[in-house]
Amino acid sequence: MHPELLRSVIKKQAGSLGKAILEGAMNSIDADATTVNIDITPTHVRITDDGRGFRDATEVQEFFATFGTPHQEGDSVYGQFRMGRGQMFAFGKNLWKTGEFVMTVDINEKLGFDLLVNQPNTTGCNIAIELYEPISQVDIASHVREVKQMLKYAPVPIFVNNERVSQDINPSKFKLSTDDAWISLDDDKSGIEVYNLGVYVCTLSAWQYGTGGVIISKERLDVNFARNQVLGSCKVWKRIIPLINKTGKQKVTRKQVLNEAEQENVINRLVSGDMRWDEARTIRFIKDTTGKAWSPNQIQRAGFEAYTVAPIGDVFGDTLMQTKRAFVVAKSCAELFERDDSELLKGWYGMPAYRTLGALTATMNATGEQLPSKEWRKAEIAWVHVIRTMMYTYCGGWFRNDEGEYVQEQKQRKINIGTSQVALAWTDGETFVTFAREFLAELKLFKNGAPNIEAYVKVAHVLVHEMCHDTDSRENIHSPDFYRNYHDSAMKMADMVAKGAKEMTAQKYKRITGEFDPGMEPEALEPEPDLVMA
Repeated sequence: MHPELLRSVIKKQAGSLGKAILEGAMNSIDADATTVNIDITPTHVRITDDGRGFRDATEVQEFFATFGTPHQEGDSVYGQFRMGRGQMFAFGKNLWKTGEFVMTVDINEKLGFDLLVNQPNTTGCNIAIELYEPISQVDIASHVREVKQMLKYAPVPIFVNNERVSQDINPSKFKLSTDDAWISLDDDKSGIEVYNLGVYVCTLSAWQYGTGGVIISKERLDVNFARNQVLGSCKVWKRIIPLINKTGKQKVTRKQVLNEAEQENVINRLVSGDMRWDEARTIRFIKDTTGKAWSPNQIQRAGFEAYTVAPIGDVFGDTLMQTKRAFVVAKSCAELFERDDSELLKGWYGMPAYRTLGALTATMNATGEQLPSKEWRKAEIAWVHVIRTMMYTYCGGWFRNDEGEYVQEQKQRKINIGTSQVALAWTDGETFVTFAREFLAELKLFKNGAPNIEAYVKVAHVLVHEMCHDTDSRENIHSPDFYRNYHDSAMKMADMVAKGAKEMTAQKYKRITGEFDPGMEPEALEPEPDLVMA
């Protein structure tokens, strides 16, 4: 091997200092150590063990001086070609003491090593790495955390900076146990952590199998040179994976609410043919532009006339969903199906027909226009009175702050009327909420001589929705935090509807609409005395 190629192999197989330390610990276990101690400081890493070390000059020559000497069957737990120590060489000047030998390696100076013999005897192996680049205390904490994860189930006690980081495997914590592995599947984990005989290899994305968890092999896994991926040809792995696939499929089929990785796993199974389309009818995995997941059955029952595709947070898509004109599949979700948008929902009977986003929104304008009060219609002014009462109710009671001023629990926003072909309402997140006249025009305050409660509920719903925005709703994407806030605030709607209906009597409505004054400017409500708390 050309020296420069060897130098490149040494440097480029080293992913991180933590991974290099892992290689040192694995070498110790391969040498039958019963305890491994690791110390990490800003300038040095030290790894000491009580293993067999290098016993004679022949072993030093064959196993240290030469890269790639294969292990014999049964003489190691992890090692195959004696390449791992190169990762330690990549991070600093190495000083190895073992038996009567002392070896020094500094690949920044030269390839090769200096050997001293007939030195004071060292039990096991003692490796000191003088780091090429010092590390900070933050870096040390990060490396310690990484090493803890990677050596969590190591078969011998491992200590890092005097703290034991390895733990004995408790079979009772693993619901699945075979001749090949202990397996524990956990929906809360973002992936499946794979351990080769107790030492970390990689984390598999949860979307691949529909679950997270931990796999600890009982037999050695075949891994790549970097030891960060299990080879697809590994016979042990081929026996483990069908169990994971089967359990993952059962989980995503039975759960009521799936996380994002599980939703992607359902689509992956449909695309691959591992799951029939009819098996997925009741699973909520099709994400819309607001981030909500629907089942095919829910989409069918909702009565959408059409469906289309748009990015999450798209203002047109959001409007189509709110007005139920179309079901809008999130573009990131649609792409996972690996088929044309027009074919997305054809696996299920009775689904809405596909239409392009452009066709559905051709007449829509993305921006709304706020109208001056003199242009408000009579019925709109009546609605403003109702909405102001709802706003007052939503914002809660009054109290005296530390400066002695009366303030409300939440700041009110001014109610305006505007026009928009897209939004039902919009807000700047602080000072105003504007209702689209196109939305209000479809709502009647009275029905059969009584308050039209259905209309009041729709308006209250939109008001709460806008009040949950703390930034401009025309630019804001509905995040999970927004929906949690909306869920908490929705409890106020019943009181908002009740007080809004009480505010708008038939006599007041007649007075407003019968004596319309174009110059009337609705003013903010003042605190009522019985709501003021001293």
